[in-house]
Amino acid sequence: MGNRQAESGRGCGPDLDDGWHQNKRAIMKRALLILAAITLLSQPFGCGEDEKQKIIDRKMKIYMKKLKSSDESVRVDAADMLGNYGDKGEVATSALAEALSDSSAKVRGHAARALGKIGPKAADAMAALKTATGDKDGVVRVQAAAAMMRIDPETTRQAMPVLIKAMKDPLPIVRSEATGALALVGDRVPGVVGKLIDALADSSEDVRIQAAVALGKMGPKAKSALPALGRLRGAGGELGAAVTDAIRSIRK
Repeated sequence: MGNRQAESGRGCGPDLDDGWHQNKRAIMKRALLILAAITLLSQPFGCGEDEKQKIIDRKMKIYMKKLKSSDESVRVDAADMLGNYGDKGEVATSALAEALSDSSAKVRGHAARALGKIGPKAADAMAALKTATGDKDGVVRVQAAAAMMRIDPETTRQAMPVLIKAMKDPLPIVRSEATGALALVGDRVPGVVGKLIDALADSSEDVRIQAAVALGKMGPKAKSALPALGRLRGAGGELGAAVTDAIRSIRK
C-alpha cells in the first residue's frame, strides 16, 4: 500500500529532477541569447575600414570648414581636431597647408603642428611648411620645422638651422618649443646632446624641462648629459620629475 502510494505520488506530483533540468536549460538559453546580443551590439554595424574612413572624412570636412571661421579660437580648435586624426587626416592636408597663411600666428602654429601629426601622408604640404620656416613668428617657424621632420626625417638637416636659431630667441616660449623639437632629431645630427645640455642651464624652467625630456627620449645615447642632469636632480616639481625620468632612461 505504502509503495503504491509512493509510486502514485511520483506519478501525480511534480517531478523535481525534471523541473531542475528544464530551469537549467532555460537559464542557459537566456545566457546564450544575452551573450549573442552583447556580441552583436559590440560590432560596428556596416562599419568596415572603408566605412570608418568615410565617417572620419565627413567629420574632418566639418573642421576644415571651421578653419575659415572668423573666430580665431574656432580656427585654432579646428586645426587641433584635424591633427588629432593623425595619419587618417590626409584629406585635411590641403586645408591645413592653406591655414599656414592665416592672419593669426596662433592658427598658423597649430596648423603646422597638425600637419606634423598627420605625418608622411601630409607630404603635399612640405612646400608650404618650408615657406613657414621663415614666418615672422618664432613659434610658427619652430612648429613648421618640427612638422617637416615628422613628415620626412630626411629634412632634419634643413630644419636644424631653424631650431638652433630659435634656441637663442629672446622669447622663452620659442626657446622651449625649439628645445622640445630637438627630441625629434635624436642622434641623427651631431651636437644635439650638447645643445640640450646647454639648454639645461636656460633661465626658463620650461626650457630646462623640455631639455630634460628630450635627453630622456634619446636614452643611453645621451650619456654625456648625466653630469648636467645630476646637478638638477634636487629640483622639485615638474623639472625634478623630468630630470629623474631622463636619468633613469639614459642609464637603462
